[in-house]
Amino acid sequence: MTDSQTSALQSDVAPTAVPHLWRNLLLSGFAIVLMGGAVLLIDSHRETPAAAMDAPVALPILAQVPDFSLTERSGRLVTLDDLLGSVWVADFIFTRCAGPCPKLSAKFRTIQRELEGRASIKLVSICLDPKNDTTFALATYAKRFSADPDRWWFLTGKSEKVVHELVGKGFLQSVVPASGNDPLMHSTYFVVIDRKGRIRSAYNGLLSSARERIMADIQTLLAESEPES
Repeated sequence: MTDSQTSALQSDVAPTAVPHLWRNLLLSGFAIVLMGGAVLLIDSHRETPAAAMDAPVALPILAQVPDFSLTERSGRLVTLDDLLGSVWVADFIFTRCAGPCPKLSAKFRTIQRELEGRASIKLVSICLDPKNDTTFALATYAKRFSADPDRWWFLTGKSEKVVHELVGKGFLQSVVPASGNDPLMHSTYFVVIDRKGRIRSAYNGLLSSARERIMADIQTLLAESEPES
């Protein structure tokens, strides 16, 4: 994958410790993208022009999600193999989040409703605070958003390091651990993955245009050939 493709998938935070100024910019809705050593500040709340949304968009293969082993709210282990053969959308949250997470989950709830009866399409929320994101906490949070246990999974790992490395290296999204009085900061992107576990697109979940684009991409991926056995 090229540097430009990686940059396009970077989330609202830089992958290392962020100075207070950068954190303030993030909280104001700016995305920090690293390109060729330069730092670009992009207004992540800006909408895409309607004309651009109407244009047909090919879905490139951006990256392969690596194998993983995470625990679902039900207590069962989930690996990448469990998702192969399904088109799925991933987001990144934590249950004690007082920032964007409830908004992202509300968007996922809307997408879940629109995909009613499409059992082969999954929603996967990867939870970033394993110490507090227990199976009980995940189940309680999932119930709050009427998450169907068969179609919307909540996954967490054994440690913060394991989960954050998976999100950063596997999904190309950024996470900044909590430090002092600074809260955990993380990507607000929805990542669309095909039947073979390949990342095909990503959209800022806080934008109103994200749902429409994701639904269109899901249809595009469903129209592709089934993965080879």
